[in-house]
Amino acid sequence: MPQKKDNEQTSPVVKRLQTDVKGGQGSFFLAMVVSLIYVVRALLAKNFSFFFSLFVPELLLKSAAFTADYSPTFDAHYSVFFAEHLHGKVPNAAVWIALACIYGACLMLAILARNRHMLVIGELVIYGVDTLLVWTCHLLSFPEAFSLNALIDPIFHLFVLILLIRSAAATVKLKKSGFTEEQMNFY
Repeated sequence: MPQKKDNEQTSPVVKRLQTDVKGGQGSFFLAMVVSLIYVVRALLAKNFSFFFSLFVPELLLKSAAFTADYSPTFDAHYSVFFAEHLHGKVPNAAVWIALACIYGACLMLAILARNRHMLVIGELVIYGVDTLLVWTCHLLSFPEAFSLNALIDPIFHLFVLILLIRSAAATVKLKKSGFTEEQMNFY
């Protein structure tokens, strides 16, 4: 692959692509950290309101057997569907193992993607699945689906997903332009 000159690496187009890559990766990391903070808050303060976070950990935590004592752990817009089907039915050990696996995989991916930029596509896939789940669950709770509180998470998920799509596209464009991983190491 051709080596880029210094002036080509710092052109406005390249800088914009680099910013897109960093923006997507940062938003994924932020959503992951915020959801981890909400898990800790749920355990310490018994507050199960999650905003601006990953949906799968929220779903797992609210489905755990120990949350059956904290009624209602699901917000009003999810309560009709989930309270009947999941609430309090997943064994605690399974929840903790799943949460550890999810956070371990997401954290490793977020750290490795800083130096191996094509891994942003993995972040996009993970967050895409999470977004699909939050929108599916949102639409299953139709009567309350369009209240203000009900729209916060789905809209946030779309915003982060757009940033990740831009990040993946920018990474592919930089790779196709002949940039090596060393040259793309702009952190």
